[in-house]
Amino acid sequence: MGTGCKTVQEVLDLFEIKTPGGQERVMGHSRDEWKDLLGGALHIGSENEREEAERQAEHERRDREIAEQDRKDCIERRLAQFPKRYQDATFDNYILYSDAKARDKQLKTVQALRSGNSLVLFGNNGTGKTHLVFAFLREKILENKNCRYVLAPDLFDEIRSAFGRDSDTTSRTLIDQYGRYDHLVIDELDKSFGSPAEFIGLYRIINRRYEEMKPYA
Repeated sequence: MGTGCKTVQEVLDLFEIKTPGGQERVMGHSRDEWKDLLGGALHIGSENEREEAERQAEHERRDREIAEQDRKDCIERRLAQFPKRYQDATFDNYILYSDAKARDKQLKTVQALRSGNSLVLFGNNGTGKTHLVFAFLREKILENKNCRYVLAPDLFDEIRSAFGRDSDTTSRTLIDQYGRYDHLVIDELDKSFGSPAEFIGLYRIINRRYEEMKPYA
């Protein structure tokens, strides 16, 4: 009947307990005694509801804490997969040139990476390209994005295997896998000598990401 949201008087009126002058007794109790009995019951009901609400709030708080800790643990595991050389790579510890013109180019590159758009990053050896992409991946992983870094030769190996007759991974599965990442970095592409078939596989991956509006670098 939901008595927890009613006053004692309202409950008495529902039961139509009418006792002229408070003298008549209904089921062995006067109206004043009924007020005391019902008042205690309503107080207990209200107290139980409050305790239940507190338990529910505590349960939800613990769930949020567990979910947040799971998220942090997942991020730590993903960052731990970075190569040792780039474990601590960030945009802040990227070394800038003293020459103003060269430094301006570096800062524009950082800005382009942080935009998250597709781009081709090229330059001489030792200029910090790989440092920059891992700094970029760190930022995106901390934003809980699903990212992948792969060397071009390793990707070509996967493509070759997926397109082989005896492979457990089909070409469609591989393309779907690489198409799902929020951000994909393919490194050392200029140093790879893939076959025409492997470059077709690479094209299909990039085209899938283009169709899904997913960036690549």
